[in-house]
Amino acid sequence: MTKGEVIFVVGFPKSGNTWLAKMLCQVFNAELVDDDPSQLEINARLENNPSQIKVVKSHFLPEQLLNTYKTPKYRVFYIFRDFRDVSVSAWFYFSGMKKRVLRLDEPYKDVVVNLKNPKKYRSNRVQFKNFVHGLSENGLPNLPQFSTWQNHIDIWQKWGAEPGKRLYSLTYADLRTDTHGQLSAGIEALGLEGLKINPVQLAVEKEKFKSLKRFYHEQNQQSNASFLRAGVVGDWKNYFHDGIAKGISHQVISKLIDLGFEPDDSWIADLPKEKLGPDSLAERITYLKCKIKHQLS
Repeated sequence: MTKGEVIFVVGFPKSGNTWLAKMLCQVFNAELVDDDPSQLEINARLENNPSQIKVVKSHFLPEQLLNTYKTPKYRVFYIFRDFRDVSVSAWFYFSGMKKRVLRLDEPYKDVVVNLKNPKKYRSNRVQFKNFVHGLSENGLPNLPQFSTWQNHIDIWQKWGAEPGKRLYSLTYADLRTDTHGQLSAGIEALGLEGLKINPVQLAVEKEKFKSLKRFYHEQNQQSNASFLRAGVVGDWKNYFHDGIAKGISHQVISKLIDLGFEPDDSWIADLPKEKLGPDSLAERITYLKCKIKHQLS
């Protein structure tokens, strides 16, 4: 692929790969290689005369990755994220849904009033639940090459444990909590310190979510703006009820515990009960009013 260094940034989709990759591009003044052309906008924001280093963002498994990008000199950043946050982020991204009508803390009246068709409340919640269950069992629809969330992590961790492999593993939550520290630790662990062009802190500042979203809106790059939906750690708590959690595969639940995201499975019992429609007279009246309004419009 190149005679220079290649930095692979790998993880299951919606795990923070793009954000991490772009910060590394800023640190090393390195061009990004990405199957998503819209993300290559970073290359236009780099300083003149990019270095010989390439940053490759991918969701591939090890064999797929190294067969696709043949290079003798590479290091790997592997990032993984809580399955529950991955599922929420993936749902909004792949469903194209823009309104946050699935939040559990939204008053039922407000949710129904904001929907053009109040019947969509129930169907959206059911679709979301089915999406999470399917994601836990089979991975992303139409993207079987990326395996499942839990297998993706297992395979990469086994690969990284082999002698001679240069892999630095980190969680999205840790990267959000201590971006500078995690980025610096990975660069040092992989022996890339001497190749830095820009300070890590500068890269962190340039790739902050809020500033980037503002920049993308100003540049009319709406696809990039929507790609940075929220990036919140623990956002799943705003959307999960017990009906969703109880249908997640045993393998995912076990992996959440193994990785330290939960001490056990008691979090499931603490979730609110599933609610698919109005359960009070006032809510029922609101629903019927909205339904009639929709039918007359």
